[in-house]
Formats: sequence, C-alpha cells, structure tokens
Amino acid sequence: MSGADAEGAGGAAGEAWLAAADGLVAGVHHALNNRLGTLSALAQLAALDGPGGAQALAALREETERMGSTLRLLALLPRRPGEEPIPLQLGGVLREALELAAQHRDVRDVEFAVETGPDLLPVLCPETALVHALLALLVGAGLAAREGGAARVDVRCTGDERRVTLEVEPEGDAVGGPLGGAGLAALFAAAGGELEATETGIVARLPTLPAGRQGR
Repeated sequence: MSGADAEGAGGAAGEAWLAAADGLVAGVHHALNNRLGTLSALAQLAALDGPGGAQALAALREETERMGSTLRLLALLPRRPGEEPIPLQLGGVLREALELAAQHRDVRDVEFAVETGPDLLPVLCPETALVHALLALLVGAGLAAREGGAARVDVRCTGDERRVTLEVEPEGDAVGGPLGGAGLAALFAAAGGELEATETGIVARLPTLPAGRQGR
C-alpha cells in the first residue's frame, strides 16, 4: 500500500470510528448522569437509621459496581496506533463490543442475537482495534435494522484452522448504507481482518492464532 493509500485508509477508519463513537459517547453521558443521580439519592437514604438505610446501602453498592463497569468500557474507546496483535477469544471481545453497543444512543434497543460455533480458535489481532471494528459493525447493523423497520441483528461466529468468520445480518430492508464503505473495511484492516459486503449484511474474517503467526 502506498503512503497516500495508507493515509486515505487511516482517514476512512477514523471517520468510521468517529461516526460510531459519537452516539456512543452521548449514550454513555446519559447513562452516567442517571447513575450519578441515583447514587446521590441512595447516599441520602443510606444515612438514615433502620432497614431503609441498610437497603439503600446495598443498592448503593450495586450502583457503584454498575458505574465501574461503564467506566471500564470507556477505557476501550481511545485508539492506540501501533498496538501489537495478541491472542484473543473472539467471543470475549464481541461481548465487550456488544456491551458498548448497548450504551449507544441510537441502537440501545436493538436485539443482537448471537450464535457462536463450538471450539473457535483464538484470533491474532490488536485488541482495541478489533473492539472498534466490531463496535462500528454492530452499530451500523443496528442502524440498518432500524431504518428497515426492525430491531434485531443476527450475529453468527464460525471458524476453521485459518480464520474465524463473523456474519452480521440486520433484519429489515435497509441493508447497505450504514454497513458498507471504505471506513468499516479500513477498521477491520487495522484489526488484521477483511470485510465482504453481501446481499443481506456483512461477513468479516479474522486470522486465527496459528494462521496469524505463520503470516508474520
């Protein structure tokens, strides 16, 4: 890839990530504001004597744990140029991306139905780059489903010795616009994978750990 091509791919990836992150940041901001309001109210109740105070203290601990989970997800947002590929279980990274998508302002009500094949090999990818690529794909699919009048996205994970394949198909009629484009392809390229648009959605392929090590 020439310098100009690499610069263009990087710019496309950045635009795709910003498009996904914009609604996510707005959703997280809303969630944290709600959490802070709940924590304030519970703190006042916890100061009371009697059973009400004890119950409020237990609820306060639960809310604090939820806020900690949200803040942990925020640590996945910054881009990390030059990040090295590491062995990852796609199922775990996909769960993180789904948790982030659940915070997104525009797709939080979309159902992501996930089917994972047995005995998937680990993939060899930069972790945050993979999270970003998956999140952008899920958000795009969620938006496509909503534009098509639906609220469900089917996600299937299969694999062999060379690669793990992720098939994402939104329900509805609006497949295309939000899912395709150079930006999403560039995000998956940065994660070490490749992307293919189909008539019903997107297929992403990622190198397994053995295949990735052979290719390095």
